[in-house]
Amino acid sequence: MTEKQERLMRRNKEIRIRFEKKRKAQPKWTFEAVVQSIANEFFLSVRTIDAIISYEGIYRKTK
Repeated sequence: MTEKQERLMRRNKEIRIRFEKKRKAQPKWTFEAVVQSIANEFFLSVRTIDAIISYEGIYRKTK
């Protein structure tokens, strides 16, 4: 695995961890509000964050 792939895997893992922490910290927020907040933190689109959290497409779990 290349260094770039490793960095992306670490980033995606951190996004998932922060998403779960924020959902617990802000239980009244909607899913969309939490995703928007994470997107702003990581300078990524809402759709990208949603795909990472949902393990869609290129963000699927790897061995």
